Amino acid sequence: MNITLLKTAGANATGSSAASNFGFAQSVYVVARGANDIVTSSTGGSIHLHSNQAIVINKDRAETLYAGANTTFFTPIGYPRG
Repeated sequence: MNITLLKTAGANATGSSAASNFGFAQSVYVVARGANDIVTSSTGGSIHLHSNQAIVINKDRAETLYAGANTTFFTPIGYPRG
């Protein structure tokens, strides 16, 4: 699988006031350096990540995400589907 970084550095989005759609990206690579919750401010749903865990979140372009602590980094990505 080929993954294309849409930005070169991971961003922090700590707290609901810092929620971001990450440039309207549909896929976001999330790395937790410490245990943390990732929240979608659109629905209020959350995902708990353990320390040193990474996932890809597929979302609507306008949907925003944020983390509960500054140990989590978000990087918008794109990859071919199909």
